[in-house]
Amino acid sequence: MSNLMDYILGLYDMMKQDFGEERKKKRNFKYIRTYFDMEEHDGYTIDDQTWNDFNMDEIFKKLDRTYSSAGEAILYKMLRNPLHDKKSLEKRDQIIEELRNDSDLRTKLQMIYFKLGYDKKNTFFDMIMETLEVNKFKYYLYLFFGRILMIGTIVLSILLKQPYLLLATFCLLWINVFINDKERKNVKSQGLLYLRNLIVAAKKIKKINNPKIKNYCDEIEKLLKELKAIDKATVSIHLANMGGGVFEVFTIPFLLEETSFYKVAALLEEKKEEIDIDDTLGEFWDEYYDDIKQDLNSYMDDDEKPILTLEDFLDYVQSWSFEDMLTISGYSDFLDSKYGVDNYMGYGDYQDYSSYTNPEYVQELVFDYWYQSILSDFLELFEIDLSPIETKIETNWALLNELDKQEFEIYSTVKSLRSKSGYFARYHLQDENKEKLVDLNILYDQESIYNVTFDGKPLSEEDIIALRNTLNGIRYSK
Repeated sequence: MSNLMDYILGLYDMMKQDFGEERKKKRNFKYIRTYFDMEEHDGYTIDDQTWNDFNMDEIFKKLDRTYSSAGEAILYKMLRNPLHDKKSLEKRDQIIEELRNDSDLRTKLQMIYFKLGYDKKNTFFDMIMETLEVNKFKYYLYLFFGRILMIGTIVLSILLKQPYLLLATFCLLWINVFINDKERKNVKSQGLLYLRNLIVAAKKIKKINNPKIKNYCDEIEKLLKELKAIDKATVSIHLANMGGGVFEVFTIPFLLEETSFYKVAALLEEKKEEIDIDDTLGEFWDEYYDDIKQDLNSYMDDDEKPILTLEDFLDYVQSWSFEDMLTISGYSDFLDSKYGVDNYMGYGDYQDYSSYTNPEYVQELVFDYWYQSILSDFLELFEIDLSPIETKIETNWALLNELDKQEFEIYSTVKSLRSKSGYFARYHLQDENKEKLVDLNILYDQESIYNVTFDGKPLSEEDIIALRNTLNGIRYSK
């Protein structure tokens, strides 16, 4: 029926004629690049400096003929991560030529992506990148209040026509409206809606009966089977937003968005890739060994063996938990690049709790907990709305307009410690070289004072008196 209406309204012909035409539209590169930032980079990835030097944003605008946020994200990633494998390049060339020559297939795909549209506020990727709250208690509670109690009281009010049941319905309605208002910040309804739209678009592509894209349709079918539970969980979100969202008000009494969100959050958590820490340590060492040595050796006592080799590192962290590993500078960034931002979790729990009897180990855990918490709260004091800003320069100017120079320096220093996953690396002061330290008490030693020079000249009696008075002032203030 939908396809018939598209033909009647002329959408098919419009898409066919639009092929190859330059698309003048507003592009937010901060959003467009999100998927690229989430994916793993290799030695052929074009870095930001090179991308900007060649003004590649303008090249992207000239090449961009996409109709959706998904299309923009994929095109940007393709340009920043160019293929270098001959077979992969030939495969891409083949499908490009087939789409160029088969106007019917191309136009049908264009229509699907046109209907998918844009996620204007990047809500889908924001939802994916955030750590979603997984709360099964809330899911079942809202299911009970929104479906069982709400529908039950409505049905009983109609059948029994008892005033107290009608009053109970209105009380329950007020409670559900209150819950909806309180959950508004937590529930990513627009992100779920775009996720639903992506699933619907995938189903439409799978229905296209064309041997040229059979391999892609087979892959889509496998993915849809894996996403079957998420597909069902987002149906209510889709229904609520039909007709431009005119039915959304009817979702509030039944808490449809809330139950859908917590259901999907639990399902996405189950889909996260479980990683075994031991399987990542070798590769992590190869990429970050300088940071690892600096980070861990800074906490070593003089009588402890320093970490110099992979074997030293493996021996040192052999009993560490996943949460312990995340405190090492660079580890969360390494996992983000390898598995995708927040797309992983530690494998299993360590059952050996003997280390918790070690006061120094417990002290380290407590310190790190407060270190992470305090710095997170500290950054929130400086946070301002940067959503309309695209470039780092614009961000700095916006912050400088809100903060004074000292506040900006503190904010920048703390912000630089935080990885994409939100963990703060430890801040390292420059190590003291005790052999080069000079004790200022030398100014009180009558024999040594004459070895002190200033601008190559010995100190006069007046200079010595002035310096001693200054030292006395410092000592008094301490």
